[in-house]
Amino acid sequence: MTEWSNFMANRMPAGYSSRGGYVLNPYGPGKYFVNGSSSGSAAAVAANLCAAAIGTETTGSIVGLASQHFLVGIKPTVGLASRSGIIPISISQDTPGPIARTVTDAAILLGAITGIDENDRATLASQNYIPADYTAYLEAGFLRQARIGIPRHYYRVLDEERKSIMESAIDVLGKQGATVIDPVELYWSNILETMTLSPMNSRQG
Repeated sequence: MTEWSNFMANRMPAGYSSRGGYVLNPYGPGKYFVNGSSSGSAAAVAANLCAAAIGTETTGSIVGLASQHFLVGIKPTVGLASRSGIIPISISQDTPGPIARTVTDAAILLGAITGIDENDRATLASQNYIPADYTAYLEAGFLRQARIGIPRHYYRVLDEERKSIMESAIDVLGKQGATVIDPVELYWSNILETMTLSPMNSRQG
């Protein structure tokens, strides 16, 4: 993990722990970024040390690192899974969630961790709204209902090999029936033009 979600120091590298050292991405140890504070969980799944794992996210520490390790990450709605025992950062954003190699595995784990816990009052709002089995909602054709925006602004730093991978993925989404909006302009794109962020020093939560 990134120790205390980077809140121990302003310049703490992503994936660093004073107890265990650096987390390394199994697909390129020391070469590829590991991302946020649950990076150890993601690296373990990517390295086949376990079938699935649980991460905790305030902003990006499940879905961001899942993308860096070629995995599936789900950040549940706050209150769906108990946060009891998790060191808090934001009461309105903190939540645990599954990290797995497949969507099916992630859905199975999501069903296993959801439930009401009197030690986390946020879960009380989920009473009577928790499905018994999330795999029942898996539907390959659902992409026909999806609208997916392509933020080309962020691709400008990719080399040709990575651009080719992205173009192939976009092509697959379109062929599977998704409505692809290409390109889209994001508010943060303009702000980031005036900022210099190092992947190793950026705060992850």
